[in-house]
Amino acid sequence: NSPGVRRVKVSFPFFKGRLVSWRTDFQTVLTVEFSLSKKCILVGAPVDSGQRTQGCLMGPPAYRVAGIASTLQELGHTVEDWGDVTPAPVAGRAASTPTIHGEAETVAWAKSLDDVAYRAMGTGRFPIFMGGDHALSMGTVAGIARHAHEAGRKLFLLWLDAHSDVHTP
Repeated sequence: NSPGVRRVKVSFPFFKGRLVSWRTDFQTVLTVEFSLSKKCILVGAPVDSGQRTQGCLMGPPAYRVAGIASTLQELGHTVEDWGDVTPAPVAGRAASTPTIHGEAETVAWAKSLDDVAYRAMGTGRFPIFMGGDHALSMGTVAGIARHAHEAGRKLFLLWLDAHSDVHTP
């Protein structure tokens, strides 16, 4: 072991691995070796209602065209693609405040995604939700949390994003 490197073992439902290196100096470096459940579910969440700039709905087809399923299979995982989720019926009402964009549509998406996330967790497979704007987290996190609570397990989510989304007041 080199100075400043600690090795620890980590374990979560569907996610087991070990922390290979962790160094703190001017830059923090974290490397984790892990293996997911060998059975994955792809779920498209083309949510585009939580922000004003259109385009997030193209995320799921972009992942599919880029070969996410074949890449996971090459890594030894089986992949089942559940297709794209569709929103629940919109209970149309205007946003309660002008700063909220697409409130009714986003609530409809959250309801559908909550149901799909809960069902996916019940299969024992590792669900991968491909979005969409960040509003998809309201439904996916709620469904996974509900399943974890009913199963008496701790909640663990792995969130991968293209940018840090650090927002400060």
